[in-house]
Amino acid sequence: MKILITGGSGFIGQHLCRRLAAHGHELVVLSRRPRRAAKVLPEETRIVSSLDDIADDDAIDGIINLAGESLFAGRWTERRKKVLFDSRIGVTQQLVSLVSRLQRKPAVMVSGSAVGFYGDAGNAELTEDSSARKRDFGYLLCDAWEQSARPVSRQGVRLCLVRTGIVLGRDGGMLGKLLPVYRLGLGAMLGDGSQ
Repeated sequence: MKILITGGSGFIGQHLCRRLAAHGHELVVLSRRPRRAAKVLPEETRIVSSLDDIADDDAIDGIINLAGESLFAGRWTERRKKVLFDSRIGVTQQLVSLVSRLQRKPAVMVSGSAVGFYGDAGNAELTEDSSARKRDFGYLLCDAWEQSARPVSRQGVRLCLVRTGIVLGRDGGMLGKLLPVYRLGLGAMLGDGSQ
């Protein structure tokens, strides 16, 4: 398949791109920093800096939307919250516009979201049918991100919304930031394990 990926040079995206390329898929990755992305993506990846670089007659089979500034890169000030919103909703709206101009629509769009949609649910079991428990910033961000992707389904494209939790890995993400602190003996237990 020919797969367009946003956020392909991010923590999850890098791992996904390597796996997809290993299985023979052709990758097109949208990146604001193409040179930096080229260093972490499979060699044969086509990197575009704008969705305008994709022609109307380009045959994209699927889209994976992981775009978004890191949630762990700083305090959630009002300014930072705007950056988090814009980096997700803006790109997702651009993807929907891209699909509308493509002569042949992709079969599927997998669009990111997060379990922050639900808020603090305590020990409650959550499913896709569960509603938000708390309408805090996490919910507002995830809901807006999901809503911005929904119009693609009106164009005949199957939409899959993926609400991930915290993804841990030694080479980045939240754990990558915590490990050095713990190795220096400065880490602490953050709770009793029931949270």
